[in-house]
Amino acid sequence: MLDFTVKQNNRAVWGFLLPLMLSGGFQYMYAVVNAAILGRAVNMEAVAVIGVCNGFNGLISNLFGGMASGAGFYFSRCVGSGQKERVDRRSD
Repeated sequence: MLDFTVKQNNRAVWGFLLPLMLSGGFQYMYAVVNAAILGRAVNMEAVAVIGVCNGFNGLISNLFGGMASGAGFYFSRCVGSGQKERVDRRSD
C-alpha cells in the first residue's frame, strides 16, 4: 500500500493516477460510441434521450464521487493527526 504522507517517486504516483485517468477516458468514449450507434440504428430522438441521460449520469457520478472524496479527506485528516479512534468509530 502506498503511503502518500511521505515523498513518493514519480512512478508510484503515476501508477496511482493512470487508472483514474484511463477510466475517465473510457467513460467519455462509451458515451460517444453509444450516441453514434443509436444515431445509426434508431433515430435522432434516441440520441437526444442519450444526451439527457448522460448529463444525469454525470451528475449522479460526480455527486457520489465528491461525497467519497470528502469522506477520504476527513479520514485522512483524522489519521494524519493521530486520531485513529475517530476513523474506527466512523467507518462502522
